[in-house]
Amino acid sequence: MQFRVHRTLLAMQVRALRRNYRIPTTAVATYMGISASRLSRIESNPHLIKVPQFYLLMEAIGADIEPCGQLAQLTHQLVGWRKKLGLTQTRFGALLGVSQSRIAHIEQDAAHLSVEMLLKLLEALRISLYIGQQIHRQPLAPALAMAAAASEKTNPPTQQGARGARRQRVDGMHELHLQDAAGRELG
Repeated sequence: MQFRVHRTLLAMQVRALRRNYRIPTTAVATYMGISASRLSRIESNPHLIKVPQFYLLMEAIGADIEPCGQLAQLTHQLVGWRKKLGLTQTRFGALLGVSQSRIAHIEQDAAHLSVEMLLKLLEALRISLYIGQQIHRQPLAPALAMAAAASEKTNPPTQQGARGARRQRVDGMHELHLQDAAGRELG
C-alpha cells in the first residue's frame, strides 16, 4: 500500500498505513518513545510534528518516504531540487512566504522543519511525496512489541515503562536494539 501524500489527507493516510499493516498503537508509541495518547494526537494531526519524528513514525510502521528516503539526505535533496528549478533562496522564500534566512536555515538543517512546512516546500518544488511500502518488509514496531511481551512474561513490567528494547541515535538515524529480560542484546 502506498499513498501520494495530500496535505488535507495526511492524517487519514498515516492512520490507514498503520491499520493496514495491523500494527497496534501501543507498539508504535513504544518504539517512538511516546505515549499512546500522544501517538493518537500525532495521527490526528501529523502536520505539527517535526520531520525527524515523522521519519521515526514511518520507520516504526515499516513505511518508506519517497523521494526523500533518508532524513540525512533531505537537506541535500531540497537544495538540489531548488537549484534545478533555477530558484534562489530569496525567490524560493518569496514563493513560500518566508524569508531567505529561513530557507537558508532549512537547507542547513531540516531537523527543525515541521511536516507541514516540508509539504509546502515540496509542493513549491513540484515534488510529490509518497508514503507506504513498495516492497513488503516487516515493520519495526511489532518486533519491539514482541520483545516487550516476551520480557513481561519473564519479568513483570517495571516503573520505567516498556522493557525489551532501546533506541540509539547513530549518525542522525535511530537504530533499534532488542534486549532479553536480563538486558542482553538480541541478534
